Amino acid sequence: MSLPLGVYSVAQVRALDARAIAGGVPGYTLMKRAGEAALRALRSRWPRAMRVVVAAGGGNNGGDGYVLARFAQAAGLDVLVLAAVSPQRLKGDARSAYEDCIASGGRVLPFDSTRLADGDVIVDALLGTGLGEPVRGELAQAIGALNTAGRPVLALDLPSGLNGDSGAVMGCAVRADTTITFVALKTGLFLGEGPELRGRLTFDDLEVAVPDAGEFRPRFERLCEADLARALPRRRREAHKGEFGRVLVVGGGPGMPPSSPTVPS
Repeated sequence: MSLPLGVYSVAQVRALDARAIAGGVPGYTLMKRAGEAALRALRSRWPRAMRVVVAAGGGNNGGDGYVLARFAQAAGLDVLVLAAVSPQRLKGDARSAYEDCIASGGRVLPFDSTRLADGDVIVDALLGTGLGEPVRGELAQAIGALNTAGRPVLALDLPSGLNGDSGAVMGCAVRADTTITFVALKTGLFLGEGPELRGRLTFDDLEVAVPDAGEFRPRFERLCEADLARALPRRRREAHKGEFGRVLVVGGGPGMPPSSPTVPS
């Protein structure tokens, strides 16, 4: 699915989720759609990958990871889930995703950084958009292990540890090769460290439409090729730079004063 132009805050995307659920789409259905979309992204990006290791956290992002693991196993891949948060602490849809994964014969082990090398691809399903404070403890260690595992990483929704609004690193963050984000684009994927950490960005709206309402007005919009074409019209091959005006550049800043002019003797 191509990237839309509108970019939204985390609160707006949560409101879209809540609106879809209130309209009759179960939350677990959205989670299964996310797992299906993530598997498609993985197979498209790494078509020869046969072994997948999913690093799963304790919230709905972890639930997306358990769904992906179940679907990937059903597709014939060798899948291992490393639980960075005890599955016994899972609730709601994430708990359902874990139980369905186990019921289908899925392998789930406590997080062990040495097992990351078992995968051709690692799926980052540790932390989603709900992160409100710096990552610490075992989750921080898990993020560090993903970054040093020497395997490509697919991040679900956001690279874990990245602030979904500002693009700031919350203590530490996963450096992904590809990120698939869901429902709507989040501002943090385009601000701060987001563009550096997300890798290649893909998108799936999970069949959730953005209504034409003030509360869902995009925070900003991406430029598309048509915008660039209007701003930078094609020039004649024989054109000269002097035909297109003049540019004044004023530089300098703290600690970087302009050089003193040279006065001829």
